[in-house]
Amino acid sequence: MASWFQSRTIDNHLEAHTPQPDYELDQEWQWPFWKFGYDDPNVLFTTLHAEFNSVKCAIQDPHGWHHDVCDIANIAKDKNEFLTLLKTRQNERFEEIQVAWEKTKALLSGELSHWNAAPDETLLWALFLRLARNFSYDSLVGYFGSYVTNDQPMNPPPLSRLAENRPAKQQQPKKWPGRNTAKSSRITKRSQAASLSICEQHKGRGGLRRSSRLRQQQQQQQKREYSKE
Repeated sequence: MASWFQSRTIDNHLEAHTPQPDYELDQEWQWPFWKFGYDDPNVLFTTLHAEFNSVKCAIQDPHGWHHDVCDIANIAKDKNEFLTLLKTRQNERFEEIQVAWEKTKALLSGELSHWNAAPDETLLWALFLRLARNFSYDSLVGYFGSYVTNDQPMNPPPLSRLAENRPAKQQQPKKWPGRNTAKSSRITKRSQAASLSICEQHKGRGGLRRSSRLRQQQQQQQKREYSKE
């Protein structure tokens, strides 16, 4: 198992947050592993834990992820380079968020006064909705990080906006096989052009973000998200 002081990575993050019992001394964690053919009781917190007591969690919320994909798409020349750069960015983002979490955890654990200094309730609610919707690592750090930083948007969306009804979904026209093939081709080309245009807007915005930005809920992003609620 990973040492408590071992640097956290994507590969050891799960085991770094599980107990490391001495099964001969810690009766609390004993279980009849031999009954099922296991030689080591530690499978309780290794293979069994990973397979049957774990879920995948996104590192970034969809907006941050889309931003990084577009940024890398502007740099990569082929698929292999694209995937290689994505892997590098994945590790960078995880390390960045992990550093922010360690700082937040230390402050909230060691200084109880932070719990009495909650941010504006509307902002806290918006951050919670972001966490509830995305359940990503950065949204979790952003929620708890709001207790230890003032680096937050000054004008979160008003409650009235959050309470607005969702716009009615437009009824999609029926698709008939074999018809309007040329039109569909034109639509596909326009869609591809639009996608390239969107990614072009992300040029020059790559690299690691500051840890404080992980705790920010950008005003424009909030307006887009919560107007859909």
